[in-house]
Amino acid sequence: MEFQCDICSKTFSRQSDLKRHKFTIHGSSFFSCNTCDKQFNRKDNFVEHCRKCVITCKYCDANFKLQKDVNEHVNLIHTDKKFVCTKCEKKFAAKTNMQKHQQKCTQSTSLVIRSPQPGPSSRPDMDERTFRCRRCTARFANRRQLYLHGMQHHYQSGGGALQARP
Repeated sequence: MEFQCDICSKTFSRQSDLKRHKFTIHGSSFFSCNTCDKQFNRKDNFVEHCRKCVITCKYCDANFKLQKDVNEHVNLIHTDKKFVCTKCEKKFAAKTNMQKHQQKCTQSTSLVIRSPQPGPSSRPDMDERTFRCRRCTARFANRRQLYLHGMQHHYQSGGGALQARP
């Protein structure tokens, strides 16, 4: 005995196959992939699809299960980082991320090194605390002078970001 689908006229040798056919082919979708939005009306097909379904980064071959992870990856790896922490020089693509970081950042400016043994130096006006530049031999009595020196002599502005001069 053959069982025929009343929608598309396809025939089956068993009623259970016809029932499965109607549910799979003509039924509404109940399962939706969170990665690609493809829909399934059979759980086994949905589960199998979800195990393999990934979103590939359009800039490299990295794969992700969720779009939010792709977005985070692109921001971290492939986006120009124009915003620089004034404390540690870490770069950020988004100004808000840099501002959040700066609130927690405990490092001093990388141009600043406190002399390991404060004390007498070759200049009497720099006795107590001497700050020296990491990029040249200049020394300063306070951190602010050193910072201004670094900004003037070792950094250039370009494209809204500070960049170390070659």
